[in-house]
Amino acid sequence: MYGSNINILKDSNRDNVESYLSQFWEKETEELSSALHGRWWSVNRFNDFTSHVIEIYKDGKYKSYIKGNAKKFEGDYNFDFNNSKIIFLNGTTFEGDLNYTRRGDEFTLSREDEKNEIKFKKINVNPESEDEVEQKTLQKNDEGTDNVKKENEG
Repeated sequence: MYGSNINILKDSNRDNVESYLSQFWEKETEELSSALHGRWWSVNRFNDFTSHVIEIYKDGKYKSYIKGNAKKFEGDYNFDFNNSKIIFLNGTTFEGDLNYTRRGDEFTLSREDEKNEIKFKKINVNPESEDEVEQKTLQKNDEGTDNVKKENEG
């Protein structure tokens, strides 16, 4: 139905509007984080892989590194929805933020400035951040403890 996603605020006081906007941006952030979640590898203009890698996680974290180099940049990221940018708060190996472009269901990450151009191609859709791995390990340990308790009780 046309216009079904239009929401009219009946009580237009400031708190209701701010609450609605807050919920809207949280949902947008969650959807974009899920869509961009993955391992991205830099490519040249011929679509050949180059050396930069960025891993974007659903939990708002990222990891940036160069293939074969031990130095990694890790931290949190934010979105600038007005300029379609991902802002990496702790730096990157390619020294900057990236623009995201959506074409249908697919996204591209890139940046162009006077000095250089960098583009990224998604190569893995399910990397896990260290926080996510730690959380899963804790859950497995808790489940294992529950099973031991049940065996000891029985």
